[in-house]
Amino acid sequence: MVRPEEALGFWHHHAVEKLPVAESLLLSLATFGAVPLCLSAGNDKPEDSPLYDQDFDSKPNLSTAGAYMFAMFPVRSAAAAKAAAGALRGLVSVDGRPGLDETPPADDWAPDILEMTRPTLPPWLAQVADGPRFERDAFGFKTVPPSRVPAGEPQDPSPAAEPLDVAVQPRSGALQIRWASRPRPESAPVPLLPTLVALFRRLELEPSLFLTGGGGAFGAEPDSDGMSMQIDRVAVTGEGREEAGSYQRCVYGRLASSVGVTEQRIGPGASAQSIPRALPVFGLGTEWLMRSCPSGTGTTPGADDTSLRLAGHDELSLFVAGRQVAGSHTADSLGVGPARTRPMARELAWASVAERLGMTVDEAKAALEAPTGELGYLSAPVHCRQTHMYPIYRFIFRYREGELLGPQALLTVDVSVYGPGMAFASEEWVCDPETP
Repeated sequence: MVRPEEALGFWHHHAVEKLPVAESLLLSLATFGAVPLCLSAGNDKPEDSPLYDQDFDSKPNLSTAGAYMFAMFPVRSAAAAKAAAGALRGLVSVDGRPGLDETPPADDWAPDILEMTRPTLPPWLAQVADGPRFERDAFGFKTVPPSRVPAGEPQDPSPAAEPLDVAVQPRSGALQIRWASRPRPESAPVPLLPTLVALFRRLELEPSLFLTGGGGAFGAEPDSDGMSMQIDRVAVTGEGREEAGSYQRCVYGRLASSVGVTEQRIGPGASAQSIPRALPVFGLGTEWLMRSCPSGTGTTPGADDTSLRLAGHDELSLFVAGRQVAGSHTADSLGVGPARTRPMARELAWASVAERLGMTVDEAKAALEAPTGELGYLSAPVHCRQTHMYPIYRFIFRYREGELLGPQALLTVDVSVYGPGMAFASEEWVCDPETP
């Protein structure tokens, strides 16, 4: 059973970030502790198998003549997570606030609505984003003509100085940056953090603009994650002899945002308390994704405590999606009150999941465990304009032990804190179509 956010994640990775089909599917399914798996027959080279197909293809798999089977699956990697944290946190200036309170917020707390704006782009990129002469691609992205991309420094030996493919999404300011580096000796790996810093300096970009953040009461404290895509190869000969091989397809670093807000609570003796909190931002609209892959069969760069490294002839892509917080509004000032408490939202979530399953609420409560719920903000997809970011409750339901689908089958329901409908948080989005 594919959850709605997994389907959206697949199309985001494949259609927006332009990742291969199998990779996009596995990344979208690698949530909540699940380990998805893709199988394919092929010859002795995994890159000749359909696992490397960039697009959907209905043609027969011509590599089945070889007696090999490949299994590709994502692996949470502590080394990759630490490397991503070192590289991306070192690159992005974080306006986080210390002393965040870890206790659960009050059930009746309704955070303010955040006013959002597109990141400020440098003049050469803003001209592309706003200029009518440049045609839009799928999902509204505009590919920057090579003549308009600033040249790299001749003395810079890193990939940041080499030819780049750059695309910008005018509505949101999201960026796609890709390059394939020149072949280099394996003994001369290029550290990624200095490469990224040089890349942003070359493109006249301020990295901190692409994280949810702002001045005053707001800040961004990113949550980093790391993953590697593993490929196992098994060959069975006529004598039944098995021959195993193992490869890493790619390494990924992900940086998601949370936003700092203040909960106002009435304490003992009617005294006011201000409690600083960091609420997660749900959705793919404020995320970075860094992907590093070797050009052929082999292993990906190793990771140390502070950075990923590019070795050999690699291809590296960076997808930067984000919006800036420009201010905040109360629900009354926007006329969207009253707010739902957590118990009210939980009952709406039960009704929604029961309808989805074709059950009564009592039947759903017998089949599912009580949901976990988290308060956060909902970010629009990267091809959409978002003027306000609304708080939501995200509830995750799990089947009880002994049920047909088992405890690993999860259902996710989002309930808006404000507004007349459950999906009120997304009603203001203005999105570009899939096709131009």
